[in-house]
Amino acid sequence: MTLIILGHPDWEKSLANKEIVNGLVNSEANVEVRNLQQLYSDFKIDIKKEQEALLRHKI
Repeated sequence: MTLIILGHPDWEKSLANKEIVNGLVNSEANVEVRNLQQLYSDFKIDIKKEQEALLRHKI
């Protein structure tokens, strides 16, 4: 399983980020995208949760 950490503040307006994320999500690949802006709009990142996400993935 692959983990993508998305940190772009407005990724849907970014041509490159939008294409990459949508391409991976819509592919047959086993991918999890963690959108930090969406998860932590208050900028209080849950470090333990993010470390656990890292450990769940090989790539």
